[in-house]
Amino acid sequence: MRPRYYPLERTKFNNQKSIFSHCDSNGNITVNCKFTFHGSVPRNYFGDSSLESATTSSKTSFLDEYEKLLVSAKFSDVTLLVDDKKFPAHKNILATRSPVFSAMFEHEMLESKKNIVKISDVKPEIMTEVLRFIYSSKVKNLKESTAELLAAADKYQLEALRLMCEEVFIEKLSLDNVTEIVLIVDKYETCQRPSDCVKKFLASNAEEVSNLDNYTTIIKTLSPTLLIEVTRVMIQRS
Repeated sequence: MRPRYYPLERTKFNNQKSIFSHCDSNGNITVNCKFTFHGSVPRNYFGDSSLESATTSSKTSFLDEYEKLLVSAKFSDVTLLVDDKKFPAHKNILATRSPVFSAMFEHEMLESKKNIVKISDVKPEIMTEVLRFIYSSKVKNLKESTAELLAAADKYQLEALRLMCEEVFIEKLSLDNVTEIVLIVDKYETCQRPSDCVKKFLASNAEEVSNLDNYTTIIKTLSPTLLIEVTRVMIQRS
């Protein structure tokens, strides 16, 4: 038997008898309510904040477990050989996070057959952080090793890591390190944001930059394309 619904505004329960008269055969009564909110309802009124907190906590726990998997080397099926140091890893995780590793393992390359990948252009301590990022999206010593981490991110097409490195360069750009950063960002075509910041920085601080002892070095450092762009920005600002 389907439950019977009675709008509250049309039904008055004056006594116990009138209540029983609206019960179904099982003795149940269903009350249908309509709520009208006047004004805004707080976002966490229905517990959304708790749901978001639980989701964030679950994601953090998930990444922590992946980092433990990296450290323990459990079920590893490939070894990254960097200098004399061996890094046990997992093909599926490397391939999922890096298109370069994915292509390496998908094709019949020597690394795929022998399950050993020799890496000669990345230092062991940098590979440690690259793997930490691949497994857990975390990285240590980012500010101290930004240039080397950017090179590794560019090599293995780790977009998120590259963006993190770019952000560091943008934040610390100054007259003291502009030459160093120009050399770095001009080397990678993907570093569009820091490249734009360098152009604006040089144009905005043209007088200070021209008075630097290494001014000639800075100008020689700029690629023709970047030099043209810096000149264009300076002209637009004048």
